[in-house]
Amino acid sequence: VNEYDNRYHELRSLAVIEHAFGDYIPLKIASFNTWDGTIHRKLKDFDEKVFNNSSYNFLVECGCEGANDDAFSIAVATQELLARTETNKLLFVLSDGLPCSNEDKLTEEVKKARAMGIKLVPIYFGSEYNIDRYKELYIKDYIIAEPKDIGIELERVLTSFCFS
Repeated sequence: VNEYDNRYHELRSLAVIEHAFGDYIPLKIASFNTWDGTIHRKLKDFDEKVFNNSSYNFLVECGCEGANDDAFSIAVATQELLARTETNKLLFVLSDGLPCSNEDKLTEEVKKARAMGIKLVPIYFGSEYNIDRYKELYIKDYIIAEPKDIGIELERVLTSFCFS
């Protein structure tokens, strides 16, 4: 994964989220791909303390690759968040392309998570060609920005979430 690869920007953004809020709110970080069956890697559990930064460690050690089944990932994350006792729940979904899963199922899982009180924020690093379709699938609250501007967008969303 290099700086010209969208996955680099995904993990870099995730590292920023982890660094900024990891000491203040319970934070779980997982990676999903469906390159050869669905693979779910837990990078950091909610209350786990990680040396350095789990997102950065993942970027350096293994990176990420493969297709993304966002419907499955969101369903798993929704169940994990609902099992938590915190009142406010926030789910970021970082992706460098359109999901390989059934698009109707994805929109269903997005709506279900939001109906259960989870603030779901998809972050897209893919090509401009797919932006309109991405917006249709996720409906609202998405972040679509140049990688250099992602910090500004994350700050806006996280500030709103934490102080609302």
